[in-house]
Amino acid sequence: MNQVMPIWEGTTNVLSLDVLRAIDKSHGSVLMSYNKEVTERLARIKLTPAEELHDSVNKVYQSLDRTMTFAQQHTDKLELAARDFAFSLSRIYMGKLLTYYMHMMWVSTNRLLELDNELTQTDKRSDQKLLRI
Repeated sequence: MNQVMPIWEGTTNVLSLDVLRAIDKSHGSVLMSYNKEVTERLARIKLTPAEELHDSVNKVYQSLDRTMTFAQQHTDKLELAARDFAFSLSRIYMGKLLTYYMHMMWVSTNRLLELDNELTQTDKRSDQKLLRI
C-alpha cells in the first residue's frame, strides 16, 4: 500500500501541480504573461472584419476572464482545483490558436480573392486592348 501512495495522483494532477508551482515561483508573472499574450492575440483578431470569428474570440475571452478571476479570487482553492485550472489554461490557449489560424486562413483567402479580382480586371483590360487592335 505504501508503494502506491506516492503515485496516486496520476500524471495530469502532478503536471497540474507543477503549473501551480511555476505560477507561484514567478509570483504570478507567468500567469500575467499568459493572460497578456492571449488577450493581445485575440484583440488583433477582433480588429479585422472577420466577423465569423468574433463569436469564437468572445468565447475564448470569456473563458480567460473566468479562469483568471477564479485564480485571483480563490487562491486558497487552486491546489484543490489544479487539474481543472491547468486544463482550462490549455483549452483557452488551444482556442486562441484555433481562432488565430482561422483568422490567418480568412486573411489569406480574402487576399487571394483580391489578387484574383485584380488579375481578372487586368485580363479584361488586356482583352479589350486586343479587340481594339
